[in-house]
Amino acid sequence: MFKKLASIAAIVSSIAGGTVLAAPAAHAEPLCSGSVIDTYDVKDSWGTVASTITLFYDPATRNNCAYNSATSAGGAGSPHGIGLTLDACEETSPSDNCTPIAGQAKSDAKSTYSWYAGPLTVYAPGHCVYVSGSNNYNHVLATFSTGATHCG
Repeated sequence: MFKKLASIAAIVSSIAGGTVLAAPAAHAEPLCSGSVIDTYDVKDSWGTVASTITLFYDPATRNNCAYNSATSAGGAGSPHGIGLTLDACEETSPSDNCTPIAGQAKSDAKSTYSWYAGPLTVYAPGHCVYVSGSNNYNHVLATFSTGATHCG
């Protein structure tokens, strides 16, 4: 059986000019438990969406989780700078500002990724969270940040 499969592969290879073509590897989205509670577009100064931050909440664990996924316009599949920050805030109601709770900051500093930064998880029951992200592809910087949001 194996010899038969090897013979078929050799025939296909010779028909294709000796080159075996493979489909590109698929990437998996990062895993966050719970449900999506918000998404945020990370845009450059021209309004191009370079990446999208997806924010989750899991009522069973009371955790928030987020990741920042590059779009095709933002270099998805190519190594470049993608950043994400998820903080638990001292604030308990929405505000333009977030005072991070000491020891709770979960920052994934801008690093080189091909698809996404994160996932990051923070435990913030009774408090708001702060979410920010960046994408730097082909020397074009896109950014987004919230104040204290999704409180409770």
